[in-house]
Parts: sequence; C-alpha cells; structure tokens
Amino acid sequence: MRKHIFLICLLLISVCNVSAQKKPNERSVLQALYRLELLRDTLNPKSKKIAITELLIYPDESWFRTMTRGVFDTLRYNQLPTKNTFQPKDEHELNYLIHKNYNAGSIRYYSPLRAIFQDYCFYDETDKALDWKITNDTLVRHGITLQKATLDYGNRKWTTYFNPEIPINDGPYKFCGLPGLIFEIWDETETWKFTLMQLRHSQHGSFDFKFLEKAKQMDKIAFHKLQRELFDNEVQDSEARGEIRFDSTADRQRAIDRRKEKSKHYNNPIELLRW
Repeated sequence: MRKHIFLICLLLISVCNVSAQKKPNERSVLQALYRLELLRDTLNPKSKKIAITELLIYPDESWFRTMTRGVFDTLRYNQLPTKNTFQPKDEHELNYLIHKNYNAGSIRYYSPLRAIFQDYCFYDETDKALDWKITNDTLVRHGITLQKATLDYGNRKWTTYFNPEIPINDGPYKFCGLPGLIFEIWDETETWKFTLMQLRHSQHGSFDFKFLEKAKQMDKIAFHKLQRELFDNEVQDSEARGEIRFDSTADRQRAIDRRKEKSKHYNNPIELLRW
C-alpha cells in the first residue's frame, strides 16, 4: 500500500519536471484512465457497456474523451486511415470532447450533431454549475482514504469519492471543482459509473484540434434538443441530404419505423435534460 502511495507522489512531482528526453512538439501530461460502466437502454438490462476513457491533465487545462475517440483523433492528426478504429455512429452517446480551462473555470463540450460528416458544435458551462456537497464520510480503497461528496447535476443524483491528497481538482466527464482528484463517481440508478484505473505521467504528442475551430456555439438545451431530433429522424435527414434513396414508399416507411424502434432504446443519456 505504501508503495502505491509513493508511486502517486512520484507522479505528482514529475508533472512539475519536463523530461529531458521529451520529443519536439510533445507536452508533459498526467493521464488519468477511468473505466466507464453504463447501461445504454433501461428497457434492456443486457445493454451494459464498458468503455475506457482518459482525462489528459495539463497545468492549466484538461481534455476528456474515450480512448477509442483518442485513437480516431490521433490517426486523423497523422493523416492515417481511421476505418475499423472508431466509428462515431457506433458510440453516439460517447462521441464528444470536453475541455476544461482551470484558470477561467470554464467547461466546453464539443460534439458532432451529425456523426457521419462530423459537423461539430459546442456549448459552454462553468464549474459553478457543479454545486458539490462535501461530507466527512470516508472510504478506503487499496489503502487510500477517499472522501465523499454528492452532487445534483443533469437531473441525476451523483455520489463521488475523491482524494484530497492529490491536488488535482478534476475528474471524468464534466465533473471537477472538488479539492482533490475524483476516484469514483456514480449516479443513484447505478447505470453510469466512472472508476479511476490508473494515473500515470507521460509525454503526449500535440493534438491538431483544427476541426474544432469551426465549431458552432449553441445554447446547451438547444444543442441536446437538436441532437435528439437528428438522432430520431436520421432517415429523413439523410434522405434530405441526398445520402440515401428508396426504391419505394414502403421501403422508406420501413426504414423510418426501424429508426423509431431504435430511438425507444436510446433512453439513458448521462444528462437527463428536459425541454
């Protein structure tokens, strides 16, 4: 147990010291890997999904995404084929990038509103949207004492355990602002849960986020409302863009009916927004 704590201390010290072997265009980064367990469809208990996500922690900012999303971004940055890696349509509920600016206290959520052509939009929030209630309750995991906090956010009640000895006020998804790194967080239905798997120091190549520079800013509710409408009406939208054609009215209606049935099972997004 002491060895585990010692390794964490080494990581925290090393973040302040850039390696002499660092390659050009690389940045010193702490990478926190979180295991995400989610239930995609509350009507189907077998629709559980596990994804590995990463929080890239820099001195003044962080980026959060799935590891498969990271592979896709890296391949695209190096102009390599992305086929058979990450297909955005396969993970529509996880196809986003979240940027946190520590100095400004801002949280920016990027996501394509159309997965096929990656038409990105974004909206902004601040860490003040996260009104944490810190308790005196503690929990010991692998010899490390964690402190409990609760949060009402996205029409869900969240429970989290963080480590006040690791002075990184961040965590997975949009969760941040606690006096320490988040180790575990889950909602009251236990259909969304993030668990810290590993915290490691590494050198990370630069990312080319030019595809985000043209992203359109939107209101949060308007963004998610439109995202849902596009998901529900993908057949009509693709048809209007000339991407698909039907041989008959009956074929078109069958495609629409299949999409309606699929939409019924997209019922457990991480934020239960209302409009």
